[in-house]
Amino acid sequence: MANPEGQAQSLEDYAKEQFHKFLAGFQLQNDEEVGASQPEPYYRSLVQRMRQEDTNTLYVEWAHFNEYNNAIASIIAEHFYRLEPSLRKSLQNFVREVDPAFVQEDEGIEREFYLSFYNMPNSDKLRDLRVEKVGHLTCFQGTVTRTSEVRPELFLGAFRCIQCNTVVRGIEQQFKYTEPLICTNPTCGNRKAWSLVREESVFVDWQRIKVQENPEEVPAGSLPRTLDVIVRNKQVEEAKAGDKAVFTGNLVVVPDVGALSLPNTVAVKSGAGNRSGGADGFSMRSFGTREMTYRLMFIANHIGAADKRAGMVNVRSEEDVSPEDVLAEYEPRHASEVTAMAHDAQIYAKLSRSLCPSV
Repeated sequence: MANPEGQAQSLEDYAKEQFHKFLAGFQLQNDEEVGASQPEPYYRSLVQRMRQEDTNTLYVEWAHFNEYNNAIASIIAEHFYRLEPSLRKSLQNFVREVDPAFVQEDEGIEREFYLSFYNMPNSDKLRDLRVEKVGHLTCFQGTVTRTSEVRPELFLGAFRCIQCNTVVRGIEQQFKYTEPLICTNPTCGNRKAWSLVREESVFVDWQRIKVQENPEEVPAGSLPRTLDVIVRNKQVEEAKAGDKAVFTGNLVVVPDVGALSLPNTVAVKSGAGNRSGGADGFSMRSFGTREMTYRLMFIANHIGAADKRAGMVNVRSEEDVSPEDVLAEYEPRHASEVTAMAHDAQIYAKLSRSLCPSV
């Protein structure tokens, strides 16, 4: 790819530039969502709302991005894991243009901002999430079976070189405690002696969610499969056990630390004295690894209710809504039926007979 001056441009820089143009220039084609004319770009007004609510997550509807530039949207969806840091940097630059004071925190440290995409056009089945989809932006539906407690996670680390006291910032953690490869001081060359600078590091809320595929998606004679979903920031505590939800994010491959720690998880040695590795002496140890030490996980940047996509109503909403608002979500025919049941004096007897007819 090349910029207007004809110079070569990396995919990360190209995506950051195009995404910035989208945030700065997108306007709704119609005013149904806001009820009035749009005096400024749509996402500029959302950034101002982020400032009012003191939140660091921008929610982007994928249809808007796809409508603005279908080509770059396809590229970002295909290489999302690779380009996601560049998109976050583009968002930070855009927020700096809209409200410079919102970016600055105490002691001159800049605030980190995060993206949450929703309303993807196609939804995959949990069973279809395979290695060919690793790194792609996608979504799937499933039923939450278990959630962990919310814990702090080191997201971007700042490390001080013990030999020369140089501070290296913005070290992204690669699913484990990750230190800088080498000191940025050209006269130092330290690779091992580091100390974490907690006050300059970025910590985020972290939660693990275990999701099971929906019963209607399980093939006959098969057991339902499960997948671990990792959520951060504003997405924690958005799903509870029993919820049917749509998870938008990307699939990743991570080391299975639990399997590595098991006492019997040792590859079979090859050689004439041990034939358990096969007739040809093949073993995973010869490749410098162990058996079954990697697994798939899903990093979700958005959680939405699956019932809304299916045209149903979430009756367990935690928002303060009136009965009229709930009825407005139904079709007129169904709303009239619900209203009629509410005025039926025998409603509890009828419900008990329909739920437990033999009791």
